[in-house]
Amino acid sequence: MREPTLLHLCQNYLLGIIAYWWALLPGVVMPLPDIYKWLHPKHKELRIPDGLRIASVVAALFLAQFLVYRNSERNLTNVIEEKRELSSQIYSLNRKLEDQASHLQVDEQKLAALRQPESPNSLRRRTIRLADEIEAFVNKEQAKQVQFMQEHGNDQKAMRDFYIESQGKFVSTGLQARAIEIVQELEAKGLPVGLGLKYVSQNGYVGLDLEHLKDLAYRLDGSDNLIAF
Repeated sequence: MREPTLLHLCQNYLLGIIAYWWALLPGVVMPLPDIYKWLHPKHKELRIPDGLRIASVVAALFLAQFLVYRNSERNLTNVIEEKRELSSQIYSLNRKLEDQASHLQVDEQKLAALRQPESPNSLRRRTIRLADEIEAFVNKEQAKQVQFMQEHGNDQKAMRDFYIESQGKFVSTGLQARAIEIVQELEAKGLPVGLGLKYVSQNGYVGLDLEHLKDLAYRLDGSDNLIAF
């Protein structure tokens, strides 16, 4: 947009003054004698001294200039406020664009990690494989426990012996040792393993959060590097 010239500014200023001056003098001051005559009981005319007439013209001119100045100040204030709101909107849009760019970068990192050839013995695959084997073991033991309870009822000693035998199988199959090793490797990567995984050596498979274990596996790429989120 072209910047207005000095001549253009002067023209707008004079037009504004003339408009207000015409509204104040011919529109307000000049009808006063006629109004006075019409309201007076004897229709007496109001005589205005020449000095007062000249003063009213000058006063109307000054008042017109003030009204033009007031409008310009209001317009300037509105422009500044609109500019401030526009700047705020632009800042908000820039932040949203930065967030979207950050999300795109994370998605690109995930895609790059998926494209990399992954070793069958990567920590991620070993973790998922272990979680699937433990889940299969737990499901099998729980099915046996249901059948055992149907046969022995509420025999606490029998249930305790069954639990000890089940934990022994968890150890003898090597699942507990593998779980301890995997948890230590994940913790060394800086991943939050949590108490449910950290104390698998004491509690066996009881309380073992397999979903959390799988979630931790997907925090690694095919090269066992942490994926930034």
